Amino acid sequence: MKDFQEDMEKAKSSGDWKAVHDFYLTTFDSFLELNAAFKKDVSLPFNTIEDSGINAKFVNAVYDALLNTPQDIQKSVLKGIINGLLQEWKGISQRRFKQLVDRLLQFISLRLFPAKPEEFPPMIKCTWWIPSATKVLALFNAANSLANLAIIPYMDFYNSTLDHIDLMEEYHNWQCYGNSHRFSFCQYPFIISIAAKKVIIQRDSEQQMISMARLTRKRADLKKKLKVTFVGEAGLDMGGLTKEWFLLLIRQIFHPDYGMFTYHKDSHCHWFSSYKCDNYSEFRLVGALMGLAVYNSITLDIRFPPCCYKKLLSPPIVPCDQNTPVGISDVSLDDLCHIIPELAHGLSELLSYEDNVEEDFYSTFQVFQEEFGVIKSYNLKPGGDKIPVTAQNRKEYVQLYVDFILNKSIYKQFAAFYYGFHSVCDSYALMWGQESDNFSGTTSSLFQSLLASSAATSVPFLMNHGANQKLAGRRADTGA
Repeated sequence: MKDFQEDMEKAKSSGDWKAVHDFYLTTFDSFLELNAAFKKDVSLPFNTIEDSGINAKFVNAVYDALLNTPQDIQKSVLKGIINGLLQEWKGISQRRFKQLVDRLLQFISLRLFPAKPEEFPPMIKCTWWIPSATKVLALFNAANSLANLAIIPYMDFYNSTLDHIDLMEEYHNWQCYGNSHRFSFCQYPFIISIAAKKVIIQRDSEQQMISMARLTRKRADLKKKLKVTFVGEAGLDMGGLTKEWFLLLIRQIFHPDYGMFTYHKDSHCHWFSSYKCDNYSEFRLVGALMGLAVYNSITLDIRFPPCCYKKLLSPPIVPCDQNTPVGISDVSLDDLCHIIPELAHGLSELLSYEDNVEEDFYSTFQVFQEEFGVIKSYNLKPGGDKIPVTAQNRKEYVQLYVDFILNKSIYKQFAAFYYGFHSVCDSYALMWGQESDNFSGTTSSLFQSLLASSAATSVPFLMNHGANQKLAGRRADTGA
């Protein structure tokens, strides 16, 4: 402790904080280093309440000194503590991990709705309780996501008690105050259930419809409540006609004859066709009508893979610069597995192959695709047709292959789809999909629950391709 105090005095007088910075950086690097620095005797266990075995005076001295250090040192300590906790929690048993998460969730629930309020201090005196517990839960959620295999299912972080608070007020506070110090559960969407998120998005959509109904027509009309009438048929649209109209549109747009989407039987989902065409505007119309399905709370029977939502949030807000790439996201073999499991399995076997990769697979950095009966080849990198796949570069090959299938080969199709979707559905709540890097969990569930998954196309497109007569006789009117 004496050496540390001397280093602090020298740093204050000279302005050279290197020695102090090194001490904090090393001490808070791991729990082993913490024990080495602060335990009275590292080799002896201390399990009694009376004596924790910690040199409390040294701990207090280090903490008090930290408050007077430069910001970069304080940030290093905070980062070290967080990383240390994450690594420590990743290693505990599933049962213990679940117990800790459940206790924190229960603590939040009891503080929100106490059975005996008189037993708690007034809320004004303990406003930090719920935010602190939620922030600790966020660390557990991060540790769960960082583990190779999730320790507990992501649904175990949901707090159903939040379904009974005014979530719209929480949502509006989050919108208004953003990243300020004002707490909102919406800052930590992993704790909010899928059902609650769906309600928030739908109510937000309804409020935007009401607001947009007062604006001028044209683009704003897309955000008005959709009403459908049938030519020659009497009746008011109470929701059923709109849903039927969407269903008929989907039946046509996803028909294999149109070639816009490909259905994969193994995964039971649709994906964008990589066929090149002269006009991608139809994909924009599909995106716009898909957004309309969200705004009008229409559940449709078309399944998209989880990475579709990830790509729709890349970026979550449409960039002002039209030259900025959109719909390009970090994709992995897991994403490909949700679409083409057979191909993903083959690439996975390549990664784990123990014999001579170059001779046995005899592959190069190329992708071969069939387009209208013609086999075409595409280089995954410059000169790829002359670069053999080996044990040393196979990881790069697999990553480039997956990126080509899910990003590059369908870029124009998905970019048009992206702009169409965001022209209608631009609710801030959709950004909750970014709560973690694991998009195969909460994000896809939210997306599927909103759309179940949905898609649609434009009436002109269907007319040009000979849609059935019943659909051809329909007229969709928008209005508040």
